[in-house]
Amino acid sequence: MTPLLHIIIQKSPLLTHLNNIQHRSVHDIQQNFEKTFNSPILHHKSIAIIAIATCINEKNSNLYQILLYNLLKNLVSENEISEIHAIVSIMNMNNAMYSFKNKLNNPVYLNYPIGLNMSSFSKTILDKSNFELIALTISNLNQCKPCTVHHEQKCIDLQISSEQVYKAIQLSSFVKSLCVFDYLDHP
Repeated sequence: MTPLLHIIIQKSPLLTHLNNIQHRSVHDIQQNFEKTFNSPILHHKSIAIIAIATCINEKNSNLYQILLYNLLKNLVSENEISEIHAIVSIMNMNNAMYSFKNKLNNPVYLNYPIGLNMSSFSKTILDKSNFELIALTISNLNQCKPCTVHHEQKCIDLQISSEQVYKAIQLSSFVKSLCVFDYLDHP
């Protein structure tokens, strides 16, 4: 078991209990952790950024703190962490609006502009690839099809490989599952 996963399990009573009784889900968690957090397909910084963005999106402060102090130490600056918060927040706003318009498919709503400011996106301090990977993974987690499609295309335009896109989605999906395990301990 990697040191970071050991800390995550130690800080979560439910995961500690499952580990103590050798529940089969712990084996899955170990395998999935290895596949996602140690993937050679994504840069370490991208892994850290996507993981922390997922914790923010899923509103899990316990896992967020664990990752912040054990994974991000030397990879991401405080300004970049603030930027990740801003991007996740604005993506939630956009995902809610575009998802609404897409679900109803009503021409009246489709013709309305979103009408909410998001100018902070034009001057992000993150590189464009990490920005788009955050936008893509958060849109996918929030089940916003038009935003997911849009940001997947932006990733392609930036020469992010389909394998990197898939690994980013896989990572955010796994971190979301960790947030669910941890949320049961911290409602």
